[in-house]
Amino acid sequence: TFGNFTMKFCNTSETQSTEPIGENENAIGVLIEKNNLRAFLAADINNLDGDEDRLARELGKINLLKVGHHGYDNSTTSDYIQALSPEFAVVTNRKNGISRTPLKNLNSVKAIVFETGKHNGIVADFTENEIVIYKNIDSGLSVQ
Repeated sequence: TFGNFTMKFCNTSETQSTEPIGENENAIGVLIEKNNLRAFLAADINNLDGDEDRLARELGKINLLKVGHHGYDNSTTSDYIQALSPEFAVVTNRKNGISRTPLKNLNSVKAIVFETGKHNGIVADFTENEIVIYKNIDSGLSVQ
């Protein structure tokens, strides 16, 4: 607990796999809560070893999702997004943009998607009753 914020670290158990795994399967996500508002910062979490399936059951509905694994394929699966149903999604990606299937899955829940490369950075402000998104932070803040 940090003041009126609560942070919970997720995906902290070691992956139990007989197959070789990459570093993304060990990524740590952070659930942030304040005033009944919830954000999940998914780091590089994807679903190659079922992390999103497991986290979907654990997390439930959130307001903001920092999309896992930069929105590349094998992340942001349909079941995961349906369970989380974020209002906002932030993709930290400058190279290729979000992949087609993850974007389709986010669109299916009508999430408002922001890509940091297209919006020159994103800031999320937890107010008393909503999350306000600011974009274009490199050129002065502008409200979403």
